[in-house]
Amino acid sequence: MNGLLVVDKPVGPTSHHVVSRVRRLFGTRKVGHAGTLDPEASGVLLVCIGQATRLSEYLLHGSKSYEAEITFGIATDTLDRAGKIVEECDASNLSQKDIVGALSSFVGMIEQIPPAYSAIHVDGRRAYDLARSGQEVVLEARKVTIHDICLRGGQFGGPSPSATIAVSCGGGTYIRSLCRDVGRKLGYPAYMSALSRTKVGPFALEDAVPLERLEAACQSGPAYELLLPMQSAVVHLNQVIVDGVVRDRIRYGASITCARSILANPGDIVRVESVDEQLLALYKVESCENGQLRLSAVKVFVNEE
Repeated sequence: MNGLLVVDKPVGPTSHHVVSRVRRLFGTRKVGHAGTLDPEASGVLLVCIGQATRLSEYLLHGSKSYEAEITFGIATDTLDRAGKIVEECDASNLSQKDIVGALSSFVGMIEQIPPAYSAIHVDGRRAYDLARSGQEVVLEARKVTIHDICLRGGQFGGPSPSATIAVSCGGGTYIRSLCRDVGRKLGYPAYMSALSRTKVGPFALEDAVPLERLEAACQSGPAYELLLPMQSAVVHLNQVIVDGVVRDRIRYGASITCARSILANPGDIVRVESVDEQLLALYKVESCENGQLRLSAVKVFVNEE
């Protein structure tokens, strides 16, 4: 039982709660998620099952897309609607044109301070644990990449106007922080009042399985047909196909060579598959000489059958 499950997480449950439900539905403890969604957020949550849990690192740092709502004139301590209001003012003068202009300044590589209420480790403890205990949490700014950001709509004219934005960004970006910073750019407090993750890498919301449908499908047993193959997690890596003889060498983690049929350079990670499209291992390119690639094992899956 190895594969990837693309879940449409509703608002309410934590990502860990979704993982617990998948463990129960599929009858296995070896389940994990690749990228947390807060309880107040909905959308695409990638759940890895079995050996696919060893591939989660290749899903965490890919591009992601979100649709978020920013409410202006109000700030909360958690930067979302779950927090306590810490600042409030009249933002009725804010216009749609103002917001469009501000958003354009966030495209590209920017510096962003993560929320104090986040899972980042500070001296061995989670930042949110320190914040909840009343301690001051000071996190360093980090560089993140915003590929695209645009205004989708909103409600303007009142003391607390809101704007719906679509964001495409690199891994490690906090949309809560982005909403706060857009407000600051405009001179108003702001918080993220809604969030939906619409895409993670190639996995889109329209292809995700709602949690209710997943539970219904598993009433009479695990719904294996909903699982995507393991290589779905690493489809962005170059593919090397090997025969049965090489497969036996891979089983023991041995180095292998193959014809250079792909554009690969030393240091690149490739996915090694059998002729029947089973993911056998991930290998690292050590050298490219005389039309041959020399590869060394990084993660082997075939020996766990």
